[in-house]
Amino acid sequence: MSRNRLATTSALLLVVVFTASSVAPRALADDANKAAAEQLFTDAKTLMDLSKFAEACPKLEQSQKLDPGSGTLARLAYCYAHTGKLARAWSTYREALASAKAAGNIKRVDFIIGELADLEPRLSRLTVVLPKGATELVIELDGQAFVAGSAVPVDGGTHALVVSGKGKKPWESAIEIAPEKDAKTVTVPALDASTDESTTNEKHVPTMAYVFVGAGAVFTLAAVGARLAVSAGLDDRQAQCATQLATACDDVGKSKVRTWEGISFVTGGLALASFGAAIYLYAATPSKEQPKPTAFVRVSPTLGGLQLQGAF
Repeated sequence: MSRNRLATTSALLLVVVFTASSVAPRALADDANKAAAEQLFTDAKTLMDLSKFAEACPKLEQSQKLDPGSGTLARLAYCYAHTGKLARAWSTYREALASAKAAGNIKRVDFIIGELADLEPRLSRLTVVLPKGATELVIELDGQAFVAGSAVPVDGGTHALVVSGKGKKPWESAIEIAPEKDAKTVTVPALDASTDESTTNEKHVPTMAYVFVGAGAVFTLAAVGARLAVSAGLDDRQAQCATQLATACDDVGKSKVRTWEGISFVTGGLALASFGAAIYLYAATPSKEQPKPTAFVRVSPTLGGLQLQGAF
């Protein structure tokens, strides 16, 4: 075998090995998902046979996530219908119908069409009418996007309707929908201008924070003065020692220098503690929402002339 042929064969073997190593775990995971989905589907079917639809629906939802299929969707829609969630059943049936048509399952298509025909006359519907010309408003029903101007199927119960827009104060309303054959129309009034931009967060600094800042400044000055005194004492000691024997120079001015060093350490520590307390008080004080000042210009006399004040 030539060297080129050997290199080519080795490369092909590596490709096969890497492909197999990546495909095998994926295949195992798919098989595990299908097995779990099948078990969930079987458990749900048993529960539905016992009329325990509320317990069966979550199992079918999980089965559909693990292994999507039109059969599971159709069974899930049937389960929704028997828990009173007619609108959800209707939309799930429609999704299952599209999937069954794509798969060419004529028998399942006919079944779903029959179920939809029986279900649609029972649906409750909600229509939301927006103010004239309000085209940029956002509608949400129970936190989900909703469309205006159409009679949309909605499950029975109490629903939270919120309409909002840029620069507008949100409008909210609780809508009560009957489980079946209800038709509600909600007309949204013109939204008021938002007041959110007229406020700002303002932090009120406690008086003690200013006290600690002042104390910190005083202690800082004291520490600086003490360090200068230490430096001066060292200079004096050096000058005195220059005229004396080295053995007799050890105690000259030493106590004075040590005293000033101690004062500098103490005042420096107190300065740091004071500034730290001021920072803590500032950080621990919550911000309060205050109205923004309206635009104004004010001229007031002072001892030195005129003072110009303004806010915008």
